[in-house]
Amino acid sequence: MDALLNHSSLQKPASYAALEKPHPDSSPLARYRNVPNFTPPSPLAQAVAQARFSTTSTRIDTPVNIRLPQNSACLALIGAGGYKNRDPELSYFLLDETDDYGFCKEVSIPCGLLEVAYQIDMDPTRKLIYVADSDRIKSYWYDGKKHGAKHTLNPKGDGPIMLVENGSKLLRAGRSGVDMWNVDTLPDHGPDGRKKIGKGKVSIEDSWRDEEAYVEPSTGTAAHASVSLHADAIQPTTWSLLPNGHMIVSPKNKYSCWTADLESGLKPVTKFIGHGGPVSGFSTSPQDPNSFLTSSDDGLARLFDIRQPLPSISFDCGSSSERLRSALYVYVEGLPLVITGGMKSECITVWEPRMKTALYTLATGNNSVSSLAWDAPRSTLFAATECEYMDRLGYHHDYRPAKIPRSPYNKTAFGEWYGEKEHSDDDENMEDEDDADDEDEDDDEHFWPERAYHDEDAFGYTFDSGDHRLFRYKFGVDVDSKEVPEYGDARPSNGDW
Repeated sequence: MDALLNHSSLQKPASYAALEKPHPDSSPLARYRNVPNFTPPSPLAQAVAQARFSTTSTRIDTPVNIRLPQNSACLALIGAGGYKNRDPELSYFLLDETDDYGFCKEVSIPCGLLEVAYQIDMDPTRKLIYVADSDRIKSYWYDGKKHGAKHTLNPKGDGPIMLVENGSKLLRAGRSGVDMWNVDTLPDHGPDGRKKIGKGKVSIEDSWRDEEAYVEPSTGTAAHASVSLHADAIQPTTWSLLPNGHMIVSPKNKYSCWTADLESGLKPVTKFIGHGGPVSGFSTSPQDPNSFLTSSDDGLARLFDIRQPLPSISFDCGSSSERLRSALYVYVEGLPLVITGGMKSECITVWEPRMKTALYTLATGNNSVSSLAWDAPRSTLFAATECEYMDRLGYHHDYRPAKIPRSPYNKTAFGEWYGEKEHSDDDENMEDEDDADDEDEDDDEHFWPERAYHDEDAFGYTFDSGDHRLFRYKFGVDVDSKEVPEYGDARPSNGDW
């Protein structure tokens, strides 16, 4: 029986001060929906259930997607940058190294595609990142110190890509079939990454890139083999491999998904129904090989058992009124969790599916969530987020003076109470002797989006990202929950709003 779990209606949430904290070290960047009344199976699982984490972030280009294979020490990100977001941007983050600001070390790779890449996959064994636009697929090798162009492929289709057989084969779906390449026999760009692959030269006349000189001209290698789509199959828009080895496919312009195998031309085997919009992604967990999670444009995540066509649980992430671009199904030392990222609700929600409840939501600094990734070895959640209040030229719109509430976290972060030039240490306890002094006052240095889903007092710590950011939420028993991101520089360069 399908159970629908509601997030909340898209109304302004209550003040953070009215919420109950499950643990003294619970992060001020978490709003507690339901304090856990169960005993998690391990100390780490308990820390995750109680929102004990530290948070850091870094600025990124407009995010498209992130990719983090299991047990990888590297996370890859594709985005849109340059003038009016016309250029493909590719970078990777070394999860065991830090930069000067305490975030994972970032390495940028020049991307030679004609347009912004919307498909990405990653082979941590061969140290290859694959990215694709509508015309070509390119791979880039990396080792943490060096990187360069490796392959260029010339597909017939423009659908999703997927690595199979431990990265030895690459697939790309199209309208009529699926192209396949044997990776280990592909010609490459040589040691310097400049050798041309394929006959002829790609046309750059229709490219919208800001700098056409950055486009790599190789036409690429044609597919080694192709499988025609079955008569009952439709071009996939997203797909994934299930733990049992079968593919799960979401067809174009259809509100369903199915299991299939490549040899049959993606012929539907078992259909799964119940979606109210196109499926935007899948998530699986090795600890539960009989289940998979879908995210959908109807605003719901659905947990399916592969043995029945209807979802066992549905998670309403925004009262069915917002797109859901990313959702995760993970296990933390025996504790199952569903993690969803909101667009309009501008937050991340952590659910406990067995308890059929939302535990808490995580602040993203008024950013919508584009993509999520779970780093199991480091007990870390990554979220690529987009600031909807900044346009493609980098200008901010629809901001008002912020009303920063008094809280111990805000004082710790900024060093003084807002609205006062001086403040005594004796006032640490925020005494209510003078109600007028306790009221929030406009701040002429920081600003807040007028259309933000959350007000300034929704979380214990107040911050606005002010730009696109990659967030890192690191969970643990001994983490410093007071480690929070800095307030974004939400002020355009020319001072105009």
